[in-house]
Amino acid sequence: MTQLIELNLDSSATTTENFSTLRNWMVTNHDGSWMTKSRRQPILLKNLATNATYAALQQMEMGRGMFSDFQSTVTVGQKLTLDDVTYEVIAIFDQQSWSETTEWFNDIPLSTATSAYSATSHSPDRRGRSQIIEYCITLDHAQRKLAKYGFEERFDEFKEGYKKRLLAYLHANSRVMSPMITGPARFPVSSNRKKSDTSDKRLSELVDWEKTFFDRCRRNFNGSNIIKSSDSDAVQKLEAKIAAKEEAQAKMKSINKIIRKKGSKPEDIVEFGLTLKGAQELFKPDFAGRLGFASYSLTNNNAEIKRLKKRLVELKEKENAEETEKEIMPGLVLKECPDDYRIRLLFDDKPSQKTRDILKSNGFKWSYSNEAWQRHLNAAGKSAANRVIQTLTADAA
Repeated sequence: MTQLIELNLDSSATTTENFSTLRNWMVTNHDGSWMTKSRRQPILLKNLATNATYAALQQMEMGRGMFSDFQSTVTVGQKLTLDDVTYEVIAIFDQQSWSETTEWFNDIPLSTATSAYSATSHSPDRRGRSQIIEYCITLDHAQRKLAKYGFEERFDEFKEGYKKRLLAYLHANSRVMSPMITGPARFPVSSNRKKSDTSDKRLSELVDWEKTFFDRCRRNFNGSNIIKSSDSDAVQKLEAKIAAKEEAQAKMKSINKIIRKKGSKPEDIVEFGLTLKGAQELFKPDFAGRLGFASYSLTNNNAEIKRLKKRLVELKEKENAEETEKEIMPGLVLKECPDDYRIRLLFDDKPSQKTRDILKSNGFKWSYSNEAWQRHLNAAGKSAANRVIQTLTADAA
């Protein structure tokens, strides 16, 4: 054990609540760098003398066998004596148990993840489940990263883009075989190599897309072109950005049309604001012999235009929306504040530790100035508020 921190929890809390509490504690105290990277595992301990609940880190041990993972050195219900005080282990926080409590666990069908390794692994079930756990961890890290950069509203975009590319990789990998699994007799070496290359390509597309997504967020965060929903002139900025993107789209199409005409030369496209050197580069064929702007440049720019237009519609709807207030149950009010771009939960009294953990695990933060638990007013914020309300109303029933 490297440290012992009292959490003051109700010892009768459910497993899901314990995992939520432990996750928040790890993110707060260890920046989320837990489990396999540090080879340490968070656990919950109950002081048998006082019933106080503590969080601690245990050192994990390597299991025996070629394919073993790091294993827990304690079990639930085990008694531990630390500094002459006796504790009982009431929860062990592992990646699989935590991922099963998230809302993303069922995004990737277990059958799809398993079949992706059915012909390349001796343990396809285990590999498939590990893939789903890794997916949940990736989304958890992405959600906190985007919150850091002020792009919480882009989490749904990241999730859908990541899931789409991960599924494409899994489907491609399901067609790859290994002679160690299928046997070497009459093994289709040539066709399997092509399928393996396709699988590798899909994985590279996934990794590159994730990197590009966050690189763009960092550039926008550090640069001056970030448009926050709370900006007074956000609508005007978005409209100007959309117009610039549409102008660039039309310009790229016109340039490509001229370049592909027989007898055209670099001087013909300089009038579009290009330097002669830049124009000459567009006349040089790429690896596939294509001239001009690549098709993916047009596709990506068009996708960005669609995303910005969708966000513009949402912003205009919020501008016209009025503040709403709804009593969920005695002592709890849900408030949507379009002017501040916040959704708030107001309690008559200070909520219990258990309730505060539920709020924090759903992205709500305490606002001293508004005396409310709040987060950004967007689709993700409304969904999070509904989850909190459902949990609290179920506990109150």
